[in-house]
Amino acid sequence: MIINRSLFAVLALTACLTPKTTDDVATDDTSSTDDTATSGQEICDDGIDNDGDGYIDDDDWDCDDTNSGSEVCDDGVDNDGDGYVDCDDWDCEEDEACGGGSSSFEGLTAGQCSDGIDNDGNGYTDCDDFSCSYNFDDGDCPREGSEASTCDDGTDNDGDGYTDCEDNSCNWAAVCGGSGEQERSNENCDDGVDNDGNGYTDCDDFVCLYTTSVTVCRD
Repeated sequence: MIINRSLFAVLALTACLTPKTTDDVATDDTSSTDDTATSGQEICDDGIDNDGDGYIDDDDWDCDDTNSGSEVCDDGVDNDGDGYVDCDDWDCEEDEACGGGSSSFEGLTAGQCSDGIDNDGNGYTDCDDFSCSYNFDDGDCPREGSEASTCDDGTDNDGDGYTDCEDNSCNWAAVCGGSGEQERSNENCDDGVDNDGNGYTDCDDFVCLYTTSVTVCRD
């Protein structure tokens, strides 16, 4: 049988120019979304970057506290998998095993904030320790906002880089638009109100936690 080559060429060209149907595209491109799809939360022990952030298992920040739970501060083990063990872990700063805890902190006894000793063993001495710098009953550490006069003197009294009303320790002062009421008494530290307007209420406020005369936040 003789094949008309011209006709064959026309038919072949027509087949090439015919656009693919939707079904053809779906069949041919089965992996178009596979490269970018992720499966959500990181699973910390499967060797896969589940959340697609470029980090796998223990290298992913999401796994810092999910692998082994909270840090136990006296067992010699890195329980939360963040690379720090016992008292070297920030999570243990206030643990009694590391000399912390609101019932035993630097400055609880008069003179501890100027004796050059790390009395609570948390790695910070005297005014470098929050328990001294936020103890408004202690006069050894310079601070902004302990008195209204420190919020209007043009001086960065606590040396943190913020002066007067720029320092949130002065939020309470009337000169800075505050209520004039501080969070530094048993009444104000147990009323469910952010009296000094610094964003922290009652015992979540370091002034309540560490001011010696405030006892409602003591363990």
